[in-house]
Amino acid sequence: MPHLVRDLMTPNVTSVTPGTPLAQTAQLMRDKNIGNVLVCDDGHLLGVVTDRDIALGVVTDGADPSIIDAGTVCTPDPVCVGPDEEADHAVGRMRRHAVRRLPSSATVDRSAW
Repeated sequence: MPHLVRDLMTPNVTSVTPGTPLAQTAQLMRDKNIGNVLVCDDGHLLGVVTDRDIALGVVTDGADPSIIDAGTVCTPDPVCVGPDEEADHAVGRMRRHAVRRLPSSATVDRSAW
């Protein structure tokens, strides 16, 4: 029997609003020991911010993470996966799109926020 995404996904994902400063977003990641957060507005997934986005896309450029917000830096319209999709299909999607994380369509449902 194939594994489903729901068997492997992280329950209780962490999200921020687009206006959340990156310094606060990074502190949240540190406090929760996570490498990414979803950027959502009114229950809609807008994008994903990773620790790599902050480190390589903001800090190394000398920008001030206290005045740049998550909505500015997030990767918009992330590739998503359904919870009932087979895990092998999700892995294939990750490879095709060269991504390390796939938000589940269940976690981005409006009722989840």
